Formats: sequence, structure tokens, C-alpha cells
Amino acid sequence: SIMTAMKPQIIMYYACGDLEYMRTLVEKSTKYMSLLTSFLAIPIMFETRCVLQLWLGQVPEYTVAFVRIVLVEQMITVWVSPLWIAANATGHIKRNQVYGRLFTLAALPASYLLLHLVANPMLPMAVLVLSALGYWIYCLYDIKCQIGLNVFQYLRKSIAPTFIFVALLVAVNFVVVSIIHKDDIVRLLVVGFVTLLSGGVSAYLMLDKNEQIFVKQIAKKLI
Repeated sequence: SIMTAMKPQIIMYYACGDLEYMRTLVEKSTKYMSLLTSFLAIPIMFETRCVLQLWLGQVPEYTVAFVRIVLVEQMITVWVSPLWIAANATGHIKRNQVYGRLFTLAALPASYLLLHLVANPMLPMAVLVLSALGYWIYCLYDIKCQIGLNVFQYLRKSIAPTFIFVALLVAVNFVVVSIIHKDDIVRLLVVGFVTLLSGGVSAYLMLDKNEQIFVKQIAKKLI
């Protein structure tokens, strides 16, 4: 939904030649999606076993670890979407789709070789995360070349807040899990409530002044 709203704006400002605001939209959409994905993923990572037990009853071996790794992979993958839309806006998608996708395609042969060396089902999942990270790095380089994206500013405004946000949620949920040792529905509800409260406040503080004013206006209308 975020990218559905952002996509026409990114394309429009590129068409108008306003690359500065286009780059701002790429940074903002990356931050918004990263915060939202982390907000959903972190509590699930802490309570994966409880969620799976409620859903499946009997949890198969490795399933908990698989879910957690896939969530990490998705937290990285959301960084690619704004960069991909920027590439679509310029029309130069060949390098992104040919060279960039080599990182994701390489996951299959790399996993095959690693499993021949070590019979551990966790290895392909780890390769999946590394391939997603490699693809994002290449997309970032490609967009930097195409629209002059300031990588340092992008990392400071979009990625750094995500790391801070994740660290805060992990710390808060770690405290909850340390206090409530029993892995059951009660702890799941507590983790969800604490995440909602602390995550909402933290995400608000990580918005810039104009974004905070906009959130306040929306909140007043809702109230």
C-alpha cells in the first residue's frame, strides 16, 4: 500500500526533472516500509514458536528457525522496492534485472554446493539472506549511478533509523521474554502490546518535524 501511493509520485517527479524530491521520496518510502516491516516482524520473531503452535499444533523441526530467517530476509527485501521503482521511472532496468538478479539466482547453485559439503538445512536460508543483501547493495549502486542518490544520506535517513528501531524493539521484547519465561498466549499478548506501545512511540520520534505534524493532524481527525 505504501509503494502503491509512492510509485506514481516517484515517476512523476522524475518526469518533471525534480530529481532532488524524487530522491527524497525514495528515502522516505524506504524508511516507512522498513519501520512498518520491523514493527510486524520483530514481535513475531520473538514469539514464533507460540504463533506456530497456535496455527499448526505440532511444530515441525527447523520451522521456527526458517520463519525467523525468512522474516530477516523480508526486512532486507523491502529496501529494494523503492530503488526498483526509481529504476522503472528512469526506464533503465536492464542492469538491475540482468546483473542484479544474478545475486538472487546465485542462491540456488550456492545452496546446492553448500549442502553437498555440510548437510544442514539452515544453510540455504542463510544464503537467501545474503543474496537479498547483495541484490539490495547492487540496486543501491545502480540507482546512485542513475539519479545521483547520495548513499551516505540514504543510509543515514532511511537505514539507520531502521536499525535503531529494531534495536529498541529487540531490547524491549527481550526484557519481556526475560520476565515472562513461559512461552504461551499470555506472553504473546504482552509482547504484542509492548511492541505496539514502544514501537509506536519510537517510530513517531524517528519521523522528521513535518512528518510528525502530519501524523498529529491525522490523529486529531481520527479522534
